[in-house]
Amino acid sequence: MSAVLDKPRAKVASAPAKTAVAVRKPETSIADIRAWIVSADEKLEMAYDAAEKGESVDVLLDHICHSVMLEPVRIIHCEDLTQADAQRVYDSLFPALACIQGAIKLADGTVLQHALEEAFELLDTAQTALDPVNEAVRSLAEGDTERDEHSPDHPHAAPIAAPVESERDDEDFDPYCLMLQARDVAEAAFHEGGSDAIWGLHSLIEQTVSKVSAVVEAENATDEDVRNDASADLAGTLAVVHAVNNDTVDNPLLYGVASLIRMAKWQIDTEIDRLARARLERGAA
Repeated sequence: MSAVLDKPRAKVASAPAKTAVAVRKPETSIADIRAWIVSADEKLEMAYDAAEKGESVDVLLDHICHSVMLEPVRIIHCEDLTQADAQRVYDSLFPALACIQGAIKLADGTVLQHALEEAFELLDTAQTALDPVNEAVRSLAEGDTERDEHSPDHPHAAPIAAPVESERDDEDFDPYCLMLQARDVAEAAFHEGGSDAIWGLHSLIEQTVSKVSAVVEAENATDEDVRNDASADLAGTLAVVHAVNNDTVDNPLLYGVASLIRMAKWQIDTEIDRLARARLERGAA
């Protein structure tokens, strides 16, 4: 009986494991970040132009486009951008994003909503890319924060030798309008499902509005008491906003409220400083 023998198979060398080719993702550049911020600013301007004049969203967009966005847009266009500049843009986008969230709520269901959401997404992406840990920022020179200019978020950064203006620019001075916006955004926060505390905050803002109105309507330009009272009330209201918007609430609309109140207070405090310096100059003359 013959056995059928299977022919032994030659050992086949195992194929070498394929080496994964690392594909380097392109790094985000400062040019990309600049393009996102510029595009968002353009969308915000288009939304402002399309908004119905006099409506709450129109007033808020006016503030966003012509006040809040000025700082990040100006800095991102600086030549020889530094890490300090990038940090300033990063920080300045917080109030911008908060205010835009408020505008989105006010524009809910309108033709403005989509453009505002796109602007928010662009700025949010830009801010994420500006995080100090990212290569685009780490590749910049460190820079010097002393070149920071006077801004609402840094009210004491103005040089003491700055020229004193004898008269304020009434087109820019409108803390009353800013407080009306803060009131409307606080109301939107309440209707979104807010608590009694948020409605209480809305009522407090209503009271503060009357104090700020007295500043705008004051016939006596040297009446410091009216301005000091309004500034103190705004500081108290701002503290209440921060207390209400704690870690358990964390309502993005209230960040917008805080930004608007801070801007109104800064305008009044700047007016107080301007009048005080003008008085000192007159006394020294």
